[in-house]
Amino acid sequence: MTLAIDRNDPAIAAHADLYRREMAAKRLQTLLGLGVFIACVVLAGIGSEVDIAKFAANAWRFPKYILETIPTLRIATFGADLKEWYWGLNGWLKLLWQTLLIAYVGTVLGAVGGFLLCFAAASNLGRLPWLRWVTRRFLEFCRTVPEIVFALIFVIAFGLGPLPGVLAIAIHTMGAMGKLFSEVVENID
Repeated sequence: MTLAIDRNDPAIAAHADLYRREMAAKRLQTLLGLGVFIACVVLAGIGSEVDIAKFAANAWRFPKYILETIPTLRIATFGADLKEWYWGLNGWLKLLWQTLLIAYVGTVLGAVGGFLLCFAAASNLGRLPWLRWVTRRFLEFCRTVPEIVFALIFVIAFGLGPLPGVLAIAIHTMGAMGKLFSEVVENID
């Protein structure tokens, strides 16, 4: 018994031919996709009036920009360099804490709202089909609209501050958690 492949076998030859044709079709598809992508990039560049010569002339600035984001720390002036780099650390930490609180409060409020609406959205508990339909559509709306849209609406309504962020996160979380909770309630039976 030998493990060599009989290349004269018609079944193997048919499979090899089919493989070659499939690979040729795949290569053609890849090349066409690459051509369409390059054409789209060129058209986007033309539409946005990109000047390739200006782009190439200023390419040296990219590494400089990245390097300027890294602090210059020297052993002799290490403390002063850190102080310069973290010039407003207390203010930044306060804002970071406020951001974490916005996320936490928005998530908790959204989870509570989703829990309250999940029973009306569950098909095994609701006796009023129209209420279930309205509740599910409301949860879908809350879940589908991105938080940034709600945040922009609330910034216009309430001004800048933590309230628009809390409300936006709460509404989106209410939609997501309400859907999850209603499915859990439906699986109780």
